[in-house]
Amino acid sequence: MKARRPAVAGMFYAGTPGELKQQIEWCYKHELGPGVLPQVNDNGPRDILALVVPHAGYIYSGPVAAHAYKELADDGIFDTAVILGPNHTGYGPPLSLWARANSGL
Repeated sequence: MKARRPAVAGMFYAGTPGELKQQIEWCYKHELGPGVLPQVNDNGPRDILALVVPHAGYIYSGPVAAHAYKELADDGIFDTAVILGPNHTGYGPPLSLWARANSGL
């Protein structure tokens, strides 16, 4: 099964797995971020139904996005994720349907 590849690796976020991990950690520990790395709560209440998360370059919005993902980790392990995002180019179909995505890590 084909997986969607990272579209802007090396531009909006680091291009290698090692650098990307460091950048994500920076987002969490940044003064505007949650201040700590998330720990998945295996017994979380699973109350979160949806998140609205900024998706600009990590240097701009990463610390704010980290708050949402920390809340998600606190809430427990989920079964399914549906990711919706805009078609910035206007080319191609209005919806992109992928069953899998590569995270870059």
